[in-house]
Amino acid sequence: MNWALSLKISSNYFVSFALYFTLFCVFLDWLSAYLTLMLVTCFSTKHSKLQFQVPGGIDSLSRVSSNQAQRSNIMPNTFTYLSEVYFDELDGLGFLHHTRYLLHLERAQQNFFEHLLGVPDFNADRDEDIYVVVHGLDARFRVPLSKPGKIVVDYQIVKIRSGGVTMDFTIRAPEGKTVYCTGTRTLCKLSAETHRPVPWTDAFRAAMEAF
Repeated sequence: MNWALSLKISSNYFVSFALYFTLFCVFLDWLSAYLTLMLVTCFSTKHSKLQFQVPGGIDSLSRVSSNQAQRSNIMPNTFTYLSEVYFDELDGLGFLHHTRYLLHLERAQQNFFEHLLGVPDFNADRDEDIYVVVHGLDARFRVPLSKPGKIVVDYQIVKIRSGGVTMDFTIRAPEGKTVYCTGTRTLCKLSAETHRPVPWTDAFRAAMEAF
């Protein structure tokens, strides 16, 4: 009888120990993920142009986002593209990986150029002004995007050169209250034969100037 009672007490201690040990491991996992996020954010802020920034603190996010959305809505020369973020684009921390933002910028830019040319698809053999490369990119990550769904990419032409164009961009939530990323993107047109810079066609330049 004493042996059975002793075994029962030992079993209870073991269950309690296992429960507390499991909770401790969960806490360590959470702490590790939190510290990793803090280190990545601090490193990006100090050493990279591709960084998360919260100017003025967390309380300023709503003001920044609201201003960005209002500017996008009232600017007549804003091209808006609706894109889709999928689950497999999120990184190990559950955020949209920074390289995936560039993918959505590329999709929006292709759609923008198709719109300017008045064509239904991408065809560099037919439309020489689509044959472009990225000459420069400056991005500021404002708020991490943490779930799949719709996002909006806004483009605004700010400077047109002989064979190049600079555009401001905003990546935001569809309702306009959250801005994930802002920046500037510069493109350069190349010859499909020589891969050297060449001027825009007169028609395409006129379309950009009229936008």
